[in-house]
Amino acid sequence: AMEAGQHFRSLGYHKPERESESEWMMDLINKDFGDKETIERIVTSWEDSEYKKMLDEELTMLGIPKEVSSEPRYVADPHKQYYPVNFFQQTWTLMNRGFLNMVRNPAVLWLRFGMYLMLALMIGTIWLRLGSSSKVIQDINGALFYIVAFFIFMSISVLPAYLEERSVLAKERANGAYSILAYITAHTMYEIPYVAVLALMSSLIVYWLIGLTSGADRFFIFLANLFMSLLVAESIMVMISALVPILIVGIAFGAFIFGAFMCVMGFFITLDQVGWWWRWMQYIALHYYSFSTFMYNQYHDTYWDPYVSPSGFPNYPNGVYGSEVLANYSLVEDIWINFLAMVVMFVVYRGIAAIYLHFRLTGKK
Repeated sequence: AMEAGQHFRSLGYHKPERESESEWMMDLINKDFGDKETIERIVTSWEDSEYKKMLDEELTMLGIPKEVSSEPRYVADPHKQYYPVNFFQQTWTLMNRGFLNMVRNPAVLWLRFGMYLMLALMIGTIWLRLGSSSKVIQDINGALFYIVAFFIFMSISVLPAYLEERSVLAKERANGAYSILAYITAHTMYEIPYVAVLALMSSLIVYWLIGLTSGADRFFIFLANLFMSLLVAESIMVMISALVPILIVGIAFGAFIFGAFMCVMGFFITLDQVGWWWRWMQYIALHYYSFSTFMYNQYHDTYWDPYVSPSGFPNYPNGVYGSEVLANYSLVEDIWINFLAMVVMFVVYRGIAAIYLHFRLTGKK
């Protein structure tokens, strides 16, 4: 760089004190931001310069041809974007960078871990060891609602980090560094382990502190459902960060979506009581499928003991079968349908983000 800079200095250009040699030369010859006459002068004067003669002599000594054939090896499609490396190298590099950024940025990783840890402990110690009598059925339903509603809602906290990544994406995309598909794929790959750890930590705390229906199979269904719920919620935030690159607007948009989904999840009002003009929303509501799985996992094939209050009120003299509890809610009682619906949402939300970014951030041709 120092030797190349001599050619620029011989033409009367001088490097600022606090700027590197390479950046100074790039600024002078950048056709997007530099002066056209300056670029033309630098290029045309090269042919007759002493530095070109010195370079030619060195190339001759090394046996390297001084002139490059003007015949192209192939004709590039002017409408196609070409990248320096292939898709797999792009994805691998972006994935490694994403992992490092996640670990080093306290707002991305450690703050969210702390938030979920505190919320899990709070839920577990408020609904602590509720028992198995029919008296606590409504309390357990409230706990499951809270888990769905607020663990998902807290995904909004990741939006500032996503918008920061989007600003970097816009600059690197403008330079043709990598494709949107590589970016979305890498983003998904390094996000999945992080969400899995969040779900595992939260499940281990709330499931056993509350005393939900025992059984290894039920616990792992609970864990898988929470994992998918958080992953879809993160996908919604990926979509919002792509569509709305303004933090306050994105937060409002995310809060509206999650709030609307809560209304049709089947906890506050049974869905058969909701008007047709809103009832359709249940089919696109993440909360509806997540809450359905939690409820079915908690109550199917269970029996809840009678409870006789010493004071006579409230009194639950008869036991309750779990199927009776489920019959009071308009829920999907097939967990595989619920999981399939969430997988589709995961793909669709990230697909929307990818398509929008592909056409919005077109890159440098």
